[in-house]
Amino acid sequence: MNRFLVGCYSGIIAGIIMQIIVSIANMLNLTSYHSIKIAAGIFLQEVFLSPSLLWTVIGWVVHLQIAIIYGVIINYLLQLSGSEYCLQKGLFVGGFSWLFDLGIVAPVIGYNIMTNLNASDLLFSFVLHLFFGTFTAWLIMKLGK
Repeated sequence: MNRFLVGCYSGIIAGIIMQIIVSIANMLNLTSYHSIKIAAGIFLQEVFLSPSLLWTVIGWVVHLQIAIIYGVIINYLLQLSGSEYCLQKGLFVGGFSWLFDLGIVAPVIGYNIMTNLNASDLLFSFVLHLFFGTFTAWLIMKLGK
């Protein structure tokens, strides 16, 4: 299979699983972290105040696009640096994605992390991003054979 498509598919699968985990945690009131809401907020800040089905769909599209980008990044990182320590490399990209998404993108779109997320939400989102990177790297290794 084409290396680019392997990264795309791996990112999509890991992104869907990541969001399923977030949705379950939200339903159980374990976290107030909403990655779909943050993703939709890239286009309009008002989504934080009045979420709707349209914004949920837009949020999913953006979330999966970002997952595809990180999947392709992990895939080419593994292609350039070799598959040795692939899970650790995925873990690194997952940690970077958390830092970039919540540390740079979220504040730029007006999502104030300090007022919207508490320490446990931040830890939850960090672990989730680490899972995403690691699982994406694992999928790439399995699908890329």
